[in-house]
Amino acid sequence: MVTDRSTHRQPRSRAQLRREAERLAATSDSQFSEYTLGQGLELLHELQIYQIELELQNHALHESCEELKRLQTHYRSLFYGAPVAYLQCDQSGQIVDCNDRAEQLVGRTLDAMRGRRLGAFLSSAMADRLHVIERSGKGARSAIRQGQLTLTAADGLSREVLVEIRDLPAVDREEHMKLFALVDLTPHSVVPIE
Repeated sequence: MVTDRSTHRQPRSRAQLRREAERLAATSDSQFSEYTLGQGLELLHELQIYQIELELQNHALHESCEELKRLQTHYRSLFYGAPVAYLQCDQSGQIVDCNDRAEQLVGRTLDAMRGRRLGAFLSSAMADRLHVIERSGKGARSAIRQGQLTLTAADGLSREVLVEIRDLPAVDREEHMKLFALVDLTPHSVVPIE
């Protein structure tokens, strides 16, 4: 049996790399020796301009990253703080994420719901109805499917909900996602506005 006997080299330090580059430059037939002083100054000027351009591009990139972080924070707060229950599901219908209102409405935490289908939290008749609603717009990617369901939360209370299902385009995942919006239709006491 033949074994690989190559030795594992330690990475060279910056100083070692610099010495090696200087040694190679001194022993090679470098084109730099053919430059006049004026041409060398021109080349130096071009390199300085190039460096400034890179610094400006780097600054613009940092500003763009900061703006993206700000927008991400803004849209996350809109999603998680929305008054409507949102459940983000993969194409098989398994819950990937949800907002605070969804946790309240279903009566379970995201950890308890993640990886399960919304139908797991419905009676069998309501799970069948949800399946029909999901399939109603099959083939039309942009179709919004909706219907009414009775959701029994973990606390045993039943709530009438309007469910709206949208397909979301793939962004940072390879597959499309589904967004389930649940609107509680159960009458609540309303404080009159004076």
